[in-house]
Amino acid sequence: MMNGVIAALRTRSLALPVFAGLQCLDVLTTLIFLSKGIGEGNALVAWMLPRVQAPLICLALAKVPAMTIGLYWYRRGRVNVMQFANLGYAAVVLWNVAAIATA
Repeated sequence: MMNGVIAALRTRSLALPVFAGLQCLDVLTTLIFLSKGIGEGNALVAWMLPRVQAPLICLALAKVPAMTIGLYWYRRGRVNVMQFANLGYAAVVLWNVAAIATA
């Protein structure tokens, strides 16, 4: 199964959908671990959380630039950069799941 996940992260045609899916999973897992009282690791998001009405709004505000940059990379043919980012975001999502599991 893990080989299939790694292959999907490295596929050029799937780079943008995988990137978007990982952004959504990051938001979902972050919302879950925030509800369990675990602190946010991203300094910008941690700074925004007490200043915004709802965590979902805060996370959405953080994801807009990420998706914009991802789309820019994709349209410029910098899929290799997206693939690297996908590996990083997959690690973030796994970290979030581990934090949820241990909370």
